[in-house]
Amino acid sequence: MTLTQRATDAGFLTAVASPSRRSADSSRVIEELLGSIGSEADSARLSPPGTVVTLRPYMKLLEAGPALLLIDNADDTDEWSLDVLRRMLLTAAPLLVVLVTTEGAPARYPDALMDLLAHPRSTTIRIGTLTDPEAEEYLDILTQHAQSDRSRAELLRLSGGNMRLMRALVEDSIGPDNIVATTTPGAQYFSAVQIYLRKLDPRAVNLAAVIATFGWDRAMSYAGRLLDDTDTRVDTMVSALSGILRPDSENGPGGFRCDGAAEAVLALAGAADTAVMHYRVAALMYESGEDPVTTATHLRAANPVNEPWAVATFVAAADALQELGDYPSAIDFLRLAIDNSSDKHFRSILHTRWSRLAWLAGPDHIKQLLHVHRSDALGSGATIGTASLLYLLWQGNFDEFTAQMPLLRSDSGAHSLTHNDFDGLRAWVGATYPSLLARMPSAVRTIAYTHANLPLPSSAKLQATKLMHSAVTGHTDAAHAIDTAEKIIQRLTFGDSRADSIEPALYSVLTLFYCDDLHRADYWSRTLLAQPVVRVSPTWFAHALALRGMVQLRLGDLPGAIENATAALDTLPRGGWGVGAGMVLGTLIEAHALAGDLDKAAEYLTVSVIPETFLTRFGLHYMAARGEYFLASGLPAAALAEFEQCGEFMCTNGLDIPGLVAWRAYGALAQVRLGDPAAARKLAQEQILRVGGAPSRSRAIALRAVAAISPPERRKRLLADAQDMFDHCGDRYGHAVVLDELAQCVRTLGEHGYARQLSRRAQKAMRECVAPPDEFLHSMLLDTPAEGLAAVPVVGNGSLLDALRTGPARSALAGGVARSVQRSPLSESESNVAELAAKGLTNREIARSLFITVSTVEQHLTRVYRKLGISKRNELTIRVLRAVCA
Repeated sequence: MTLTQRATDAGFLTAVASPSRRSADSSRVIEELLGSIGSEADSARLSPPGTVVTLRPYMKLLEAGPALLLIDNADDTDEWSLDVLRRMLLTAAPLLVVLVTTEGAPARYPDALMDLLAHPRSTTIRIGTLTDPEAEEYLDILTQHAQSDRSRAELLRLSGGNMRLMRALVEDSIGPDNIVATTTPGAQYFSAVQIYLRKLDPRAVNLAAVIATFGWDRAMSYAGRLLDDTDTRVDTMVSALSGILRPDSENGPGGFRCDGAAEAVLALAGAADTAVMHYRVAALMYESGEDPVTTATHLRAANPVNEPWAVATFVAAADALQELGDYPSAIDFLRLAIDNSSDKHFRSILHTRWSRLAWLAGPDHIKQLLHVHRSDALGSGATIGTASLLYLLWQGNFDEFTAQMPLLRSDSGAHSLTHNDFDGLRAWVGATYPSLLARMPSAVRTIAYTHANLPLPSSAKLQATKLMHSAVTGHTDAAHAIDTAEKIIQRLTFGDSRADSIEPALYSVLTLFYCDDLHRADYWSRTLLAQPVVRVSPTWFAHALALRGMVQLRLGDLPGAIENATAALDTLPRGGWGVGAGMVLGTLIEAHALAGDLDKAAEYLTVSVIPETFLTRFGLHYMAARGEYFLASGLPAAALAEFEQCGEFMCTNGLDIPGLVAWRAYGALAQVRLGDPAAARKLAQEQILRVGGAPSRSRAIALRAVAAISPPERRKRLLADAQDMFDHCGDRYGHAVVLDELAQCVRTLGEHGYARQLSRRAQKAMRECVAPPDEFLHSMLLDTPAEGLAAVPVVGNGSLLDALRTGPARSALAGGVARSVQRSPLSESESNVAELAAKGLTNREIARSLFITVSTVEQHLTRVYRKLGISKRNELTIRVLRAVCA
């Protein structure tokens, strides 16, 4: 209960002044005292301010005897009332006037109030915050000693010795048993803080709002300028706010005593005042050249801001956040810059930047960008940008894309792209969505291929895109494409820390992949994925993971392929992959099928893909994976249909290269299973003719098919050639399968000792493909099978694969997918050669021991030296011996 309420209840006449009455000149505090006097006071009550009136109506208040007049918030009392009170006190009437004022608060009429307080009989009693003993005594009165030591300390700390705040805290915190166990500021405290603030100098309240908005340190730095009074003593205002603020001390910086106080301050200040404060702080920070991100954050809270420097600040903040890899926040500030700029040309430039950042930030941001494009919210000066176009393609909106793309040529007006952007987009579409170009005018679909004898574009992105297109369509020499792609990656990955380097680097690794150079694709996909700049963009990180999984699949690293493809799916939100899901799901389906986990492969087959996927390069990977699944499931007819569908699409759209999908070789294997040797031989020979005589993975697969329908002696030679080719290309899984088939072949020829040796090597090679890396390395060093794989038999044609599909290795694979232990950089054949070389055997002795040619030994050693970073044979001996000892 307040003092005014207690006085009123005791029968005293009271009046309360308040700031809300300041705007009404006719509102006089003294009139509240006249309500019971009657009509005699009417003329006095209605007299205008400044009129000299008789005191008779007011003196009637004293007819019953001595009187006490109590006026709360006297700082806000009107001048007319103060004059009446002064004149009454000059009489001999038995009158005591109590004026309750707040120290430091500005008076509405300071001269009139000082005249009243200067009365000869005036006495001033100062009541400040309670001392610690006084506060404890008051607290005991409020709670009747029903509080814990902890809650007592909290009540004293949070109230700052202010009686009103302490009483409110007790009311909020007292429990049903009338005991204050814990201090919980609530609604009563919230209201008490606002009442407390209303009694203070408005400048002090503004300071509290500044501190609540910007924090103690920044508020103290800018307080004088923010409050329009550089002469104001901030420490005096802080003292006036001691009930809710704690000052700087050795125990820490100043600030609010609790969050509830800051919330009450902001609620009292209002959103409009807070926005003004944010603007003024931003202006001060801009003038001082402070951090653009913090400055722009304050500007955003004050938005809209019609100042030229505001646009520059938003752009600078976007630049800084882009450098840090915070693309979503950078996009937010770019949009604010666009909204606050009146220059159409500059808005168009900013919109192009937004388009690029949206692709880095992820599909949700591109979708938002596309919505803006469609609604034309930015005006006719905005370009549509490649990000929105790519999103249309990614989500299978081919009709809208084909309608938009011809409008983007450099001679098509405001919505046009630069020549490089348009040329690069066209090349990417030709490599990924080839059927779309056929729908467009010839001037749009014509692409200049990258040949070895043509100069390369100056733009790295355009160069990489056109190189990938030329590789996928077979319009460039593979050796030239590989050399150029590696140079692009070397320059971008290690010489450029910006996200702009990711896209051309990914396209260059894809070029290596489709040119069947798996060793370089392995190295660069691993290196690229390790770059910090790749990981800050969800879009490109997901693509890098997917590409790494594809490379690992062809290398026979099935656990690694599954791990990275799964991570790729998890990196982008559901639906974010669009047609690209065919690429990632294809990796998962094929990897699980090859590892023998047909149930898991079937699960991924049930994941729906949008129909437009099958009109893209990604759909080829998906269809080929389904074919592998059907082959592994014993359904060769279904597998053949998938491979033929791949072939039809590739031939029709000019993508018939074996590095994309070796559909003829796989079709030949399916025909072998169907019992049609003539058809198998035809497809295999076509595949061999298309790849030429150089060792390649697709040629090795075709040789397997030819070997399967050949007599044992010729089959042995063909499988040995396939083994060398798989080994040369780095395909560990293909190598393991051929070793198993070769073991069956020599067994039929009566070479049982050699067959046992090949069977052991096949087991070891297959373990390398499907076992967790740590288990494989352990078994390789000890030359013993990993636990769970020892029982895999090698009897009968294909029984190794059958055993893997039903035996312990399947569980081993499932348990190893989640692990990420680095496996040996050497293939199984390279390890065998390295171990024998470390023991001191010559190349010829190694060749005789492993039943391979001397030339093959030399090739293996060359790759071993390169992978281990050594140049001499004695270094190899030391390296291997150390590895074995470890």
